[in-house]
Amino acid sequence: MAKLNPYSLSSQERKKLLNKFYSFINSLKTRKQTINFFQDLLTLSEKIMLARRIQIAKLLLKKESYEEIKKKLKVGTSTIINVQRWLKQGHKDYIKFLEKL
Repeated sequence: MAKLNPYSLSSQERKKLLNKFYSFINSLKTRKQTINFFQDLLTLSEKIMLARRIQIAKLLLKKESYEEIKKKLKVGTSTIINVQRWLKQGHKDYIKFLEKL
């Protein structure tokens, strides 16, 4: 899939596209539908990348060190730093969701 610079779209276009995407995700009713959707949408690499980000966030919330996370998940420091930033600056729903898992 070709990459798109999100800033080449107006903020209104970005918002409209993302709202449609989120609405579609929200409409998935079962685990099977969700699995099928993401199997078709994402490459194996993309699915693993997203899953690792979630695992990194969970480990950070458990106060594990960057070194421990790097060893366990075989990720780079920059990835851990980005996830840490999302946890600190992002919406608190992300943290609430992760704590439920």
